[in-house]
Amino acid sequence: MMRAYLAQSKVELLRTFRNKRSIFFTLLMPIIFYFIMSQNGAEKMGGVEWKAYFLISMTAYGLMISSIFNLSLRLVQERTQGWSHQLKITPLPPSSYFVAKISVQLLVNLGQIIVMFLVGHFANSVELTAGQWMGAGFWLLLGSVPFLAIGALLGTLNKVETAQIVNQIVTLGLSFIGGIFYPIELFPEWMRKIGELTPSYLMASGSRSILGNQPIDWGNLGILAIYALLFTGLASFILKKKEVV
Repeated sequence: MMRAYLAQSKVELLRTFRNKRSIFFTLLMPIIFYFIMSQNGAEKMGGVEWKAYFLISMTAYGLMISSIFNLSLRLVQERTQGWSHQLKITPLPPSSYFVAKISVQLLVNLGQIIVMFLVGHFANSVELTAGQWMGAGFWLLLGSVPFLAIGALLGTLNKVETAQIVNQIVTLGLSFIGGIFYPIELFPEWMRKIGELTPSYLMASGSRSILGNQPIDWGNLGILAIYALLFTGLASFILKKKEVV
């Protein structure tokens, strides 16, 4: 089983880095947005210097795109092309297939975090302690898990074209309401209350708290875990219904 898992993981990793369009949208685009929007001097937001605050925002945005788009589109493509059906008649265990996809995407997410942090430090002079860098990065990595679950859920759609449209709506919607593009502190109170419940806000806010040396609300990790379990459960339920049909 381990050999099958490693082989599938290698395939998934190669496919990820061969997709130049995916690399642009998940890595280069957030970097471009970061440099455009972070040039506001030494202004602070929520006790965090703006260029560090927005670095977290754009890192979170890249993780959302990568987690949702990469996983969902591959699942839809492989199912509609019959690839996932053919795997069922091979020795490869179904668990290895899905675990490999999730593991590789988490590895890609970790790479994105490291690249974004290096860009923020060396190209935009974001100065943090080693503990702050590691703590913020670890929180972002954990916070990306619910978006993998969302990707799995959207991967149950029947057409790639439909998945692409829904992906864009979901990603942009969560980005705006979750305060990724625009600080949630400046929202009207009713919008802020809604935004603070979104996985996008929870992913970014914990990292910002670490950067600002503020108390961390560990209960937010529990909420993120609930999101992950909920979306994973829905995806599993829908796929089982499709198999019965």
